[in-house]
Amino acid sequence: MPTTKAPTRSSENPSDWETVAEEEGVKWYPVEVDEAIEGTFEAVSSAHDPTPRDGSPDGRDFKIYKFRTDGGGLWGVYSSYKLDQAMENIEQGDFVRLIYRGKIDIGGGQDMRDWKVLRRKS
Repeated sequence: MPTTKAPTRSSENPSDWETVAEEEGVKWYPVEVDEAIEGTFEAVSSAHDPTPRDGSPDGRDFKIYKFRTDGGGLWGVYSSYKLDQAMENIEQGDFVRLIYRGKIDIGGGQDMRDWKVLRRKS
């Protein structure tokens, strides 16, 4: 008969482990111009939207940027072209403020979410 033990904190070397699943966080969908979120950039994950669109019958892949706020919550922000560009300059552990600037018409009946991205100076 198996025995159960109370959970314990692992003292093993973290490099002995490979992540296979992690906390997703709450998705943040700003609506109003100048809505903002602040937090420590923790990770970027990828996701797939199978909905056919933009000439791609198989859907599209996109990124979700994850931020830990001062309150301890993990928040995910879906990528956009402008956000992807800005995040190239952000490193894991940077404290960041994302400010939603609204949508920009990019032609052809499409729009893009616009962002202002700030990093706290060290």
